[in-house]
Order: sequence, then structure tokens, then C-alpha cells
Amino acid sequence: MSSHKPDAIKGPYILKVNGVELVTEHQSLTAGAILILALAHEAISGKPEEYLLEGDKGTHGPGDVIDLLEENVFFAIPNRSTPVASFPPVTRRASSHVG
Repeated sequence: MSSHKPDAIKGPYILKVNGVELVTEHQSLTAGAILILALAHEAISGKPEEYLLEGDKGTHGPGDVIDLLEENVFFAIPNRSTPVASFPPVTRRASSHVG
């Protein structure tokens, strides 16, 4: 029997980060490289190292290698707390409904 491997699928490879479509010629990229690509296409703001990628196979840190044939849709999530908008407390009015 032959141990011939099937030919690799040729690029380009399409992926999405936060809904923004990105294109690369590489089948596998690190999460860090994907975040740099996402920054270049304005899918994230700030520094790529401040994010993790969340995909179908879980959360990926910057050094994780991702095969784009297996997983190609991601959300970039901050890897630290972010400021949250503060709103005044909600006050509830007493109901005047008589039933």
C-alpha cells in the first residue's frame, strides 16, 4: 500500500474575526498572527496581545497554531478586564395597577 498523502488544499484561505472577513495564503496560522491580521483589517482595536481568539474548538492563546480548514470563524475577546460603562441605578416605580 502506498503512503501517499493527499495534496494539500491550495489557498487562499478565508476566515472571519468578529464578523470581518480576512484572507490569507497560509492554511495554518498562530492565533497571534490572526490577531495581527485582524488589527490590520480593523476587526479589533488596541494591541493584538490584549486579545484571545474564541472559536469552535475553544479559546486560543497567541502561540496556538490553528488549521484554517478545521476552524475559521472567531471572536476576539479581551484577555483582561475592560472598563464597563456605568449607568445610574434603575429605580422602579410602584405599580398603580389595581386588579
